[in-house]
Amino acid sequence: MIWKSLGLLFDVKSNYEWMNSHAALPTVIKISNEYFRIFFSTRDTFNRSHTTFVDLNMQDWRPGKKLIHTQKVSTFSPGKIGLFDDCGVTVSTFLKTKSGLYAYYLGWTNKKTTLFSNEIGIAYVDKNYKFSRIQNLPIYGRTEDEPLTFGYPTIFKFNNKISMYYDGIKEWNLENPTKYKFNLREATLNKRNKWILTNKELIKLKLNERAITRSSFMILDGKLIMIYSLDVAGKYELAAAYRNNKGKWTGMNNFTFVNSGHEWDSIQNCYPSIFESNNEFYMLYNGNGYGKSGFGIAKLFEY
Repeated sequence: MIWKSLGLLFDVKSNYEWMNSHAALPTVIKISNEYFRIFFSTRDTFNRSHTTFVDLNMQDWRPGKKLIHTQKVSTFSPGKIGLFDDCGVTVSTFLKTKSGLYAYYLGWTNKKTTLFSNEIGIAYVDKNYKFSRIQNLPIYGRTEDEPLTFGYPTIFKFNNKISMYYDGIKEWNLENPTKYKFNLREATLNKRNKWILTNKELIKLKLNERAITRSSFMILDGKLIMIYSLDVAGKYELAAAYRNNKGKWTGMNNFTFVNSGHEWDSIQNCYPSIFESNNEFYMLYNGNGYGKSGFGIAKLFEY
């Protein structure tokens, strides 16, 4: 499987007070076969995360052409002081149901003893793509099984089962908080519309691997394939796995990602978001600085 970057698609240049830096976690909604809305997380001058979007028309777009942002206000902003999302809202997936379209997002808040605390919230998305909170509490929050921080959900339906994949932390390293380890987990939606934890470690981390986060999915030849962000020795890269007939995930050794060859994604590649247009697969991704350098687009050239 060979993916090649087609270049930088969008970056932030201190556009507004609420959009001072970063274009992280690009997340696609398909409007038509060639028209897509890309939501992403941007940071204000206080380093809080907001959500906004840019539009991509594959009929008009060509490699090397950057998208233009036209929104003067954010689509979704941090919650009130004291709530689980008062330091940021990062939308990373959508779920369409009979009652409408819903956005699942990572809610951020700061703590004194750790770098951050994350839980998963939900918002309703109207026909004009305006966001409104369903509730002030997380839709998927801490439990006795998962008492620590987690987030970056991706929802995907396969074989009539709706799953939410997200990262979770095992334990904080109090002596060095940057040496935490995140693993990839799965929860499934039951008949009562409740998310139930089903797997706390989909892929085991190796000795030099620190985190697995933000996964994206595609189906090729009836096989479910996942591309995800893998932190190796403190630097993110893209990796892939497939799900076998027994439901276990196996790493794909034949996965190759070729970056743009330019500075913006020369150090790391992360936070993939796969979409399909005219029977071809594309992938949005972040480069250096977890989205500080913007996001680009890649194409699947060989499988």
